[in-house]
Amino acid sequence: MRSVNTGLVLEGQYWRLVLPIFLHANLWHLIINILCILNLGLIIESKYKKSKFLLIYFLSGATGNILTTICNPCQLAVGASTSGFGLIGCSIFEIFLAWKNLTRKAKNYYILNIFLFLLFFMFVSFSPSVDLFGHIGGFLCGAFLCCHYNKFIGYNIFQKFLYYSFFFICSLIIIYLPVRLYIINMPCGMIY
Repeated sequence: MRSVNTGLVLEGQYWRLVLPIFLHANLWHLIINILCILNLGLIIESKYKKSKFLLIYFLSGATGNILTTICNPCQLAVGASTSGFGLIGCSIFEIFLAWKNLTRKAKNYYILNIFLFLLFFMFVSFSPSVDLFGHIGGFLCGAFLCCHYNKFIGYNIFQKFLYYSFFFICSLIIIYLPVRLYIINMPCGMIY
């Protein structure tokens, strides 16, 4: 299987951080990812254009796989859900950034969608076979890129805090990755 595998990534197979986006465990996994990506991807691509959409999609997927490599090195991971959660993070932060400009009807619609997303997330993400860290990494990357692409709108204090918090978290992940992988080499049997 060509999944995320920390040992093989350490041996120089860095393509394993991107290739799992194209692989799926079963047909149900593929269908759920396709529906999510079509639903959110078309909206995000229409706003940001193809190049920025592709950056959000692939960077979120790779970031999610990197976070899995750091936090759960023994897990094999496949699927585009890391990228899908990047699109979800981007969409949710779009709502936060545009909140004051939305109509009451749009606000109610988005509140319902966020509630349904949280319910789905709670239902799916805590199953033992699901890559929770990949989902979190993809979500954070998508949210950060949304804040970055919309920085021209004049942030309020909360938005600035979110933007710099995500920048800080992403920086910590980048700094911690070599430490976690090359210095703190935890065996796969270890429970943490």
